[in-house]
Amino acid sequence: MTAKGRITIPRAIRDALSIGCGDVLAFRIDDGIGVRVIPVRDAPRPLRGFLADAADAGKRQDAFLRATLRRRAAAKHAGTG
Repeated sequence: MTAKGRITIPRAIRDALSIGCGDVLAFRIDDGIGVRVIPVRDAPRPLRGFLADAADAGKRQDAFLRATLRRRAAAKHAGTG
């Protein structure tokens, strides 16, 4: 994070979310476990299946956050013991 509070989103995440320069993102703290990044889309999309798509995206993001937190915890505690 920069001094101005800006962050860099890794390319793999940008690609998975189909986001690019100038896109608007929403950040949500998720049960104190991590932060969920959600692209804000202005263009309406068909409603059929949108809840299933959102649930699948949420599951992928949750799995990514859990794996990242586990790796960080393991790295932090690897030198202790």
